Amino acid sequence: MISNCGEIRIHKMTDPSGSPSTFSYTTTGGLTPSSFSLSDGQTRDYASIQAGIYSVTELDPTPAFDLVDLSCVSATGQSGINTSVAQRTATIGLVAGDVVDCTYSNRQRGAIVIKKVTDPATDTTTSFPFTTGGLSPASFSLNNGGQQTFSNIVPGSGYSVAEQVPAGWNLTSATCDNGSPVTNISVTAGHTTTCTFRDQANGSIAIHKADDARSAKGLAGAVFTLYVDNPPTDGTVRGPEDTATTKTCTTDINGNCTITDVAPGQYWVVETTGVPGYDLAADQNVVVQPGQTTQPLNFVDPRKFTVITLVCTESDSKLYPSDITVDGEHKTSLATGGGGSISDANLCALGGARYTGKHVGDHPADVNIPQ
Repeated sequence: MISNCGEIRIHKMTDPSGSPSTFSYTTTGGLTPSSFSLSDGQTRDYASIQAGIYSVTELDPTPAFDLVDLSCVSATGQSGINTSVAQRTATIGLVAGDVVDCTYSNRQRGAIVIKKVTDPATDTTTSFPFTTGGLSPASFSLNNGGQQTFSNIVPGSGYSVAEQVPAGWNLTSATCDNGSPVTNISVTAGHTTTCTFRDQANGSIAIHKADDARSAKGLAGAVFTLYVDNPPTDGTVRGPEDTATTKTCTTDINGNCTITDVAPGQYWVVETTGVPGYDLAADQNVVVQPGQTTQPLNFVDPRKFTVITLVCTESDSKLYPSDITVDGEHKTSLATGGGGSISDANLCALGGARYTGKHVGDHPADVNIPQ
């Protein structure tokens, strides 16, 4: 007995495997049923069907999946087969006694999630703008704790996300959980790639400048320069490895100024221009925390004093040049006429620390300038 029948089997495969999604199909040529559905690993078997021309078409699986491959194999090699991935259709000229197996392979799309994290975490008002490559929308904005999800992304690479960092902030890291860079984000079938952008807010350094008098007053006009405390950062002595920044401030009439927009880190604050009549204050080390203003750094400038020593002859009230030593520094006091428009007699008549009845020779002295 000669049979005029054959068999068509439709197989479903998904990437990743094990997907619970179902895929719908329609047929022509009189197959029964004329439509059906399959999930991963399932098969629709049309057995004992008449030789003839049949077609099987998968309904559009997008946006969740794409049909990436459609292949049919004839057991005898005699049935005519035409497949089109674009049309998602297999057309089969089935001959008697043949078995044709067709496999529809679908790949699930993935997703990209962009997250925003700030330091300090208390900031919820700053908006961070982003632009994208290969994604829609092409731009978006996030606040701290926010996220942007791009769904149904075709697996592959070449996607990108870039942040436009707002003033007063620093982008400290931008990483994706699958290791791909944010300039070339990759997505695998059925998976979500999460990329996190972390920003730190800049801080400020408050400075107060005063003299060393008991009733300390604020000093205006002192200029302070910020230095980066490069390793070793022991905070004890500013070294040649520590580099100056362009950030400065100048004290106001109350002796106050603030260095603003400082990236978190460890620094030296250095008085680079002092106030006339005062010594420079010692450098101070400071750590700037994200989004914080430091407690005021108090810089105390020692006042400078001038010690003038005059030696006069008592017989005629004339200036008499003599060797004077103060703090190991040797100088000669004024000679006759050295006071300019002030006469020797007027200078020699000055009171204060006045010592009379002295003779030629050494006279040890001690000068103590009180606080």
